[in-house]
Order: sequence, then C-alpha cells, then structure tokens
Amino acid sequence: MPGLIPLTDIPASWPRPRGIRPTDSKEPS
Repeated sequence: MPGLIPLTDIPASWPRPRGIRPTDSKEPS
C-alpha cells in the first residue's frame, strides 16, 4: 500500500510522531 513506510526505512532526519522510538528522536521532550 503506497504511503506506508517501515520505521526501519525512515531517515532520522524525518519528523516522527512522539512516542515512536523516542530514544532516537532529536526532538526535545
């Protein structure tokens, strides 16, 4: 299904929703 990308394929530079791999998130808590 187009539009769905595995988390493992998402670059760290992409903005991610809070709660998803917070340890790898560059965003402030």
